[in-house]
Amino acid sequence: MIETKQTPPVSLLNEYLHYDEFNGQFTWIKYAGPRAQVGSPAGHVHHTGYIRIKFKGAVYAASRLAYKVMMHEEAGESMDHINNVKTDNRWVNLRSVSQGENQLNRIDTKRNGGVTYKERRRATNAAQLDKRRKDLQRRIDAQRATNACKDE
Repeated sequence: MIETKQTPPVSLLNEYLHYDEFNGQFTWIKYAGPRAQVGSPAGHVHHTGYIRIKFKGAVYAASRLAYKVMMHEEAGESMDHINNVKTDNRWVNLRSVSQGENQLNRIDTKRNGGVTYKERRRATNAAQLDKRRKDLQRRIDAQRATNACKDE
């Protein structure tokens, strides 16, 4: 299991940050430093594409903070963005899942051109079925040829 950082208590988060569950944005409601002015959006887009928020000297994934604020408990192994948009932290788009479940929803653009697991699996099954059909047809044709030679 992947080790995850403990998020701050909900009371402390709610003291400094407001989470809008409908647009997924965090906003500072209490001064927390020169880059955390009251009313300004919290966080930045990390090089991985996810939104990170620096709070009390530590950096947290915005999706994990959203889960903590809404559920009052720590998120599980992984946070899944259901629509695969890494910056979309709306509550309806987040779910706490295992690492394996999260992998089923990924888009691997380097390997398969942006095809999801289910689509890739369906295409693989269709290709295997087509290969079996062709193989069976070759066997039938070979058997017919053998039978034709015997009949002559």
